[in-house]
Amino acid sequence: MPSAARRLFCSAAQRASHPRRTRWSWSEPESLIIGSGSGVASHRFHNWAALSTQSKYQWIDGAEHLPNYSPGGYHPIEIGSVLHDRYRVIDKLGYGGWSTVWLVHDVQQTRYLALKVGIAESLPREMPMLRALGASEDAPGSDAVPHLVDELTVEGPNGTHRCYASLPRDRPRPGEPQETRRLAACSE
Repeated sequence: MPSAARRLFCSAAQRASHPRRTRWSWSEPESLIIGSGSGVASHRFHNWAALSTQSKYQWIDGAEHLPNYSPGGYHPIEIGSVLHDRYRVIDKLGYGGWSTVWLVHDVQQTRYLALKVGIAESLPREMPMLRALGASEDAPGSDAVPHLVDELTVEGPNGTHRCYASLPRDRPRPGEPQETRRLAACSE
């Protein structure tokens, strides 16, 4: 498999032994697999209408909680997919209780961005606050606020998901080890 298709993942053992210090390593991609009944098959998520309500996701070790991929929850995204005919998904950067964050390549502007995809019907107040906080680049702490590049909505089997694209961090947060994010390792 070409190196461009490799996926960055976090070792659960390292994460457990160093809760504030996460190291990243390379691995072949593991895709989200869905199945109906006892049969399991890989699905590329190109045709959302084809997904049955009987479909189930299989959990991948180290990923977010599987029950969160249900109506009202996370939007299933596959590495390599393209959102809004513009953002090609390169890798997952992280997740939280309200969203997942993906490294995407903006094919129109030829640049990398971080794309935050909220759970269904979420982030209604976050984007206006980020716009207001990012309006003044001279304000103390403004470098800690994500600079919004684009806002979009994604429709999926679990609902309508608000998303925003921002520039990926070019340096770690205070106290975060340098090796946790390495954008230069991602290649076309």
